[in-house]
Order: sequence, then C-alpha cells, then structure tokens
Amino acid sequence: EIYAPPIGPPQIGADWRNLTPAQIAAAQQAEKLARQNAQPAGQWLLARAKYVPASPPTAKEPSFPTDYFGNIVFDENYLNCPDPAFKNAVLTLNKRADAWGKQSPSLLDWIHAQDAVFSNCAGKIATTPAPAAGESPALLHADRAYQSASAAFYAKRFDEAAQQFAAIASDKASPWMDWGTYLSARATVRKAFAMGKATDPYSGDVASYDPDTMKDAQQMLQTLLAHPNPAPSRAIVLDELNFIRIRTEPEKRLAEICAALAGPGPDANFSNDLADLNWALIKHVPIKDPPPLLAWI
Repeated sequence: EIYAPPIGPPQIGADWRNLTPAQIAAAQQAEKLARQNAQPAGQWLLARAKYVPASPPTAKEPSFPTDYFGNIVFDENYLNCPDPAFKNAVLTLNKRADAWGKQSPSLLDWIHAQDAVFSNCAGKIATTPAPAAGESPALLHADRAYQSASAAFYAKRFDEAAQQFAAIASDKASPWMDWGTYLSARATVRKAFAMGKATDPYSGDVASYDPDTMKDAQQMLQTLLAHPNPAPSRAIVLDELNFIRIRTEPEKRLAEICAALAGPGPDANFSNDLADLNWALIKHVPIKDPPPLLAWI
C-alpha cells in the first residue's frame, strides 16, 4: 500500500487589499503576537502575568527574543530551553498558586526565581535565583534547589548543575527527587559535548565530546535503568541512554535498531530508533560490519 497524507481544508491567507498601511501593520503585529503566545515560552509569559501585580512603567517585564515572524528563538545552533521546560513551569506555577494562594508572597518569590532560570535561555548573562527566605514553606525551598540547578544547567555551568541535581536525587522530601539522577546525567552529557568541538554548520561534521565524561553519563543512566522502576520513567531514561550509545558504541546500537525496525513485530521505540538510524546515515558513522537492514540501505 502507498501512504497518502489526508487532504485538509485549503489555507486561505488574509485579504488585506482594502486595509490602510496602519491597519496592515496592526494586523501583522497581532499575527506575530498570536504566534508568540501559542508557543510554550509565550504561554509561560501569559501564565506568569496572571499572578504578578502590574509593574510600574519603568520596570522591565521578562521577554524572549523573537524572529521577524514572532517565533521565539534562543539559539538556532544550541537547544538550551526546550518546550517541555516552559510547559512544566506553567503546570508547576498553577499548582503552587493552588497550594499557596494566588496573592502569596511565596508564589511571587517562586515566579521571580523562575524568571531568573529562563533568563539564562539566551545564553548571554548567567543568572542565579536568590535563595528562598528562611521562613518560606519547605516546598518553596525544594523548588528553589531545583530552580537553582536548572539555572546552572541553562547557564552551561554543568558541573554545578550535575552536583545540584544529584543532591536533589538524595532529598526524599523533594517533589523533584525522581528527576535528580536523570538530570545529573543530562548535565554530564552536556559537559562532555562542551569539552569537545561543536558541529560545523557548513561541513556537518559530527560534534566531538570528551569520551570519559560521556561514559560517566552512560554509567549513571545504566545504573538508573537497572532499577525495577527507574525514575522519571524507563522510556525517558532509555531514550537518553540510547542518545549516548549511538555515539559511544554505534555498532551495538545500530544492530539493536536494525533488528527492531526489521520486525517481524512492531518497534515500541520506532520514532527514536528511526531518528538514530537517520543520524548515523546522515553523519556517515563508520560501521565495520553493518547489520542486514543497514547494508541494504
């Protein structure tokens, strides 16, 4: 059978023929703002605005860099603050508002700390959230530890982030405990790449990394995966581990991928396996003894 994508309704552009230049400019600005607000980072700005008192005219509200079309872009060559980070921030903000109250000083403290975290997304000036006041709720202190570790991660202070996330993994009272070891490994992966040479956007050469540091991250995830119920989930941990293994042991990883994709049963990890296979092909990863599927391709 041949797959054909479904045919949707025709996309009709706006008719601006009868508008004045000023009206056209206003319509374009409205489209740009709507596009920005539809993105997870824009949704975070909208969510925080519901709980932050109106600022004086001289105060600078947090904002994110956008391109001409209103797309929020931090760095095209480096994924620093992914969409799930903003989605998680919105969910947590609403939960804390329910727990502490919409006008609570603790909630405002949490929001300002999260602003500091996201100010590192553009990678220009590193910012660290201020410590929570001693009399603050225990939950705010736990959140602040997570926010500080996240801020260090986005500021590319990977050793600091790894240590702080590891400490969170040992804090049984923290709601972020299940993410601690996994995120510590993620910080270690980023450190390994930071110690190597970045991908050349023109030649497409594979980014290099420090092998020992990358193997440290691999060991952390393998140890985590050995648990009966690894946190945050087996699928999340396995995805990150496979991201490492396609680089540290491509022969083994590609053999697994090809076996899974060749069937006869469905591949439960199809999208990630296909992405890893495509990456190996595009980057011309050398394989001495390719499995049948790879040899056929």
